Amino acid sequence: MVYSDALLSGLGCVLIQDEKLIAYASRQLKTHEFNYLTHDLELAIVELILYEVHDNSFPMHLNGMKMYRDLQELHWWARMKREIIEFVAKCLTCQRVKAEHQVPKWKWERITMDFITGLLLSANRRNVIWVIVDRFMKSTYFVAVRTDWSLPKLAKVKWKNN
Repeated sequence: MVYSDALLSGLGCVLIQDEKLIAYASRQLKTHEFNYLTHDLELAIVELILYEVHDNSFPMHLNGMKMYRDLQELHWWARMKREIIEFVAKCLTCQRVKAEHQVPKWKWERITMDFITGLLLSANRRNVIWVIVDRFMKSTYFVAVRTDWSLPKLAKVKWKNN
């Protein structure tokens, strides 16, 4: 839940989840803001909430829709979705750090691997399945291995089974 307030001397908002303080933000009014109407001060609170959630509450910058969904559970204001998406679109960090979609150009250029562990020993004393996925070919390889094998041994077994 986000609690916010605009007083005659400052702005403040508090993010509380399960009755525990998650984040808070406040600031004093600037000299020219003392003459603002309450409605305008509430808009300043919205900006403060957006800044705190997008830049400070998480180790990463959320995209507009993710930030909207997260905030929607806690708070609501008119034109909320549009304001959040516009706010994120203006974020210089988000514009610089957009990750490109990495598409491999040839087989075995990009692979992903995982291990399925905790299996019973097979007849040839192997208890792990090594899963290898070729991102270009979208093909999957399953290799039975042992937990105590070294990396060179794993590579040797993989290329032998290829």
